[in-house]
This record gives sequence, structure tokens and C-alpha cells, in this order.
Amino acid sequence: MSSTEESKTNNNWDLTPSISPYLDRHMLFPLLEYLEERAGTLGYDPKEVAASRLTLLEPTNMVDYAISSSGSTPDLEAKKAKIYEELTTLQKECAP
Repeated sequence: MSSTEESKTNNNWDLTPSISPYLDRHMLFPLLEYLEERAGTLGYDPKEVAASRLTLLEPTNMVDYAISSSGSTPDLEAKKAKIYEELTTLQKECAP
């Protein structure tokens, strides 16, 4: 079986487009990592999968994960500092 035929066969069994709208954003990250690792055999473009994962990360506070995935940028570092500042403030407010 050629790689093109194998890719078409795998796409017939790929449930990602069917289930992803119903998954929590945090549950999609492991799925997207899996798809990125096996993109060639599943018919996905690895760059598109990586871009989708980063787009999905933008509205979350998972900045460390974004930095480890895409590398550090000034925007991510600023967002990280803001999140840690907010975390510190909330911890102080909750302290006995």
C-alpha cells in the first residue's frame, strides 16, 4: 500500500474533526501533539497542526506550555509576568 493510499485509509478512521468541537480546550492539546507527531501518516500538515495548537493556547493561561512549544517571545514573557503577578496577588488575598 502506498503512503497516499495509507493516508486516505487513515483519514476514513480519523475522528478528530468529529470530536474536537466537543472537547475542552485543555483536552485538545494532547490530541494535537499526537497529530503533529504522526502528521505525515495521518494526512495532516505538521506546520498547520502546530499553528492550531498555538492558536488554541492564546486565550489560556498556559504560558509555560506555549513557551516550551513555540519558544519565548516578548509577548509571551509579558503575559507570563502578568499571570504570575495575578497569582501572587490572589494567593496573598487567600492567605489566613
